[in-house]
Amino acid sequence: MATELSKNPDWQTIVYQLALKGATNRDLAEAFDVSIKTIEFWNRTNPEFRMAVRRGGMLALGQVAESLFRCALGYEYEEDQVITYKGVNVDVVRVKKYAKPNAWAAYKILSLKDREHWHDTATVDITNRNINANITIDYSDISTEELALMKRIALNVHNTADDAPLNSGD
Repeated sequence: MATELSKNPDWQTIVYQLALKGATNRDLAEAFDVSIKTIEFWNRTNPEFRMAVRRGGMLALGQVAESLFRCALGYEYEEDQVITYKGVNVDVVRVKKYAKPNAWAAYKILSLKDREHWHDTATVDITNRNINANITIDYSDISTEELALMKRIALNVHNTADDAPLNSGD
């Protein structure tokens, strides 16, 4: 493609479609046969170029968000099913199917939209003998089994600490 945008009348459509597919500046540079610095220059100096990139990127982001939302709630879709008889394909029928709600997708949306109630970290305030500590722990990579084990250990430590006599020197 030509170095100058004006030499290609469809440049806005091309930029928009590439941005819609998640194109980087490098991808745009390859498509227009220019350097990345030229793409950066066009982005800074050409408002139409910048808007085509933004519109494509925002629409792509919106489509991904909509898909995640649909996964969180579950959705119906149609699929072609091949009917066979004695190993021979005899017909193709359109069948309605249902994708069950996805708990991870629901949790992800909630953790982003309602951080106060749904988040991957916990804050623990510990006060003991005039020592205050605020500790934030990220539980996102810990399995349910590991969390249960941690709870049992914490309960054991707590129960043991309640039964232990206090030193008179403290």
